Amino acid sequence: DFTDNSGDDGGGMFIDIIISPILNNCTFTGNSADVGGGMYGNSGSVTLTNFTFSNNTSGFAGGLFCHSVNLTLVDCTFTGNAADEDGGGLFNYSSNPALDNCTFTGNTAGEGGGGMFSRSSSSPTLLDCTFSGNTASDFGGGICANDSSMDLDECTFAGNTSSSRGGGIFADDSSADLAGCTFDGNSASTGGGMYITGGSSTLSCLLYTSDAADEGLGVDLGGR
Repeated sequence: DFTDNSGDDGGGMFIDIIISPILNNCTFTGNSADVGGGMYGNSGSVTLTNFTFSNNTSGFAGGLFCHSVNLTLVDCTFTGNAADEDGGGLFNYSSNPALDNCTFTGNTAGEGGGGMFSRSSSSPTLLDCTFSGNTASDFGGGICANDSSMDLDECTFAGNTSSSRGGGIFADDSSADLAGCTFDGNSASTGGGMYITGGSSTLSCLLYTSDAADEGLGVDLGGR
């Protein structure tokens, strides 16, 4: 376990990836850094299985920061992590993460992406993941994407909150393909479930009690 460590990049661990490591059954708790409170991954490929990131803090990426990484996450949990700016749980920068059965709960971001933030041509693929109770002060309580593409299958967004746009998902100049996803009880000023502007979108989702205070009940497409 990695507990209560601190550093500039990667409070718990910094991986400058030369080979392709496969890491299992680790817990990162209470670590802090300027970037990547729990872990910072830089380039290459890495597989993390049954990892827990909890109560880590940073300026960017409270739990895990990935820069130019082909990341695979299986059965991982992000809970109670916080970023002063973007990416409370996970921050993808020019990275292509594949997530399977991962959970993001109670993470917070001072700006965008309470659960996960992606930018700079990142391409996250998510299967059977859950985002619940995450909060962003600006955009995307669950997920925020900028200049990226994302493919989500059978994912659940419940009780996520954004003070501005996209309680569940906010996507700007990004393509979004969603199949079999559920949105329930998310909230934002605009686009309680999701707010998508720019890029192309294919949506096949169930919307329940997602609600927006002003406009775009459930879904807002095109930045109205």
